[in-house]
Amino acid sequence: MLSLLSSHHESSYSHRRKNLLTTLATLSFALTALWSANSARGQGFAFTSVVDSSTTVPGSAATFDNAFDVALSGDTIVFFGVDSTFTNLGIFRKTLGGSVTLVANRSTGVPGGVGTFTALQCPNISNGNIVFQGRDSNPNDVGVSIISKYSGVPLGVIANQSTVIPNAGSNRFTSLGLCPSIDGTAVAFLGLRIPNFGNANERREGIYLRASSASPIQVIADKGTARPGLGGTFNNAPSGTGNFTNPVIKNGDVVFRGGGTQGTKSVGIYHWDGDTGTLSALIDSSDAMPGAMGNFNFFRAHAFDGQYIAFIAERGDFPVTAAGVYVLDVTTGTLSTVATLNTTIPGSMTTFQLNNGFSSPFSAVAINDGDLYLSADEQEPGSNSALFYWSVNDPTLQRVIGGGDMLDSKEVSGIGFKSQGGGAFDGGRLAASISFTDDSLVVTQT
Repeated sequence: MLSLLSSHHESSYSHRRKNLLTTLATLSFALTALWSANSARGQGFAFTSVVDSSTTVPGSAATFDNAFDVALSGDTIVFFGVDSTFTNLGIFRKTLGGSVTLVANRSTGVPGGVGTFTALQCPNISNGNIVFQGRDSNPNDVGVSIISKYSGVPLGVIANQSTVIPNAGSNRFTSLGLCPSIDGTAVAFLGLRIPNFGNANERREGIYLRASSASPIQVIADKGTARPGLGGTFNNAPSGTGNFTNPVIKNGDVVFRGGGTQGTKSVGIYHWDGDTGTLSALIDSSDAMPGAMGNFNFFRAHAFDGQYIAFIAERGDFPVTAAGVYVLDVTTGTLSTVATLNTTIPGSMTTFQLNNGFSSPFSAVAINDGDLYLSADEQEPGSNSALFYWSVNDPTLQRVIGGGDMLDSKEVSGIGFKSQGGGAFDGGRLAASISFTDDSLVVTQT
């Protein structure tokens, strides 16, 4: 694997050097194998090209033009990739040093479904096992499935519109969360039943777990589950802050956001222990929000590494009055503040600002072994975003790269990474995308 470390201030970062691997892009030029970060303010980071716009889409003569939802496990990445015409699109996999291979595209038959895939999205990977959401050719437009590609076996079904929902009689799923999460062979996902007509009590929404494709689906939490902390039960509000979000599973434990019967601002982040089956509240709207006057009342993106949960929180409705990024140690209950609207942006004289005066500048978090990456806007109204690094062992926010920096003679305009279902950060590497002022885009891995 090729890499290039910055020569400026390298010693201050030498104890936690990260390899940033460039995976894919919407590029107006061919990427080289080496990316230099020596003009970025976050020094000591390397960038290596893995796949670029000259790489041929498997099974076609076209080359890749864009990639989304890049996830990684070990030395393997998965992504949703497309060519410039959107004719060749699908879920692809690449191991460092190997070639890009196809997992599924619109010519692939849907296991347990109708015809071939008409849509595929949000892949995730763990130990070589892949999971993604797909839609089949069902003319009634309800053919949504969560599909698995376990190592060495054909595509299989985790859940689809024919799957009976646990604790819901004979009712079946009509919709499934956009981004399933995978840990080994275990898949955690958001599942819903939204009846077109009839009794509203038939509506179901919950967090579910399937330990493998051969295991039954079990309920982590759904409508009617007693809610720790705030009391009452989880509700299944169709929108707003009351519903569940895509879960994250790690080391057999599941973390998710859920609301309750006490109102739209009665919300929290919850932890299900895979060993004991115990559900507990990690943090909720009864807890004071550091850096704000009052309690938490909205939790946006969250990430989980088995011990630490990183999350973005807000206070206020429209506009937001407070926003911040926090890390909670699940084992000790210790809450650390990473950044708030009072935090000075590293290398700047200004603090983080609300976008257009009403929305949070913080967009995504990823955490692995207590190391955290954050994507955040540096300028109002959010025209420039940057990547920041923070660690439990060294809780100083540091800027890695962002708008205005030069990378291989290109000016960076922003950076982002997968923020739902986990999978963006593993083994010290982050899968991310960097855009440039010439409208080109590169997906990276740290």
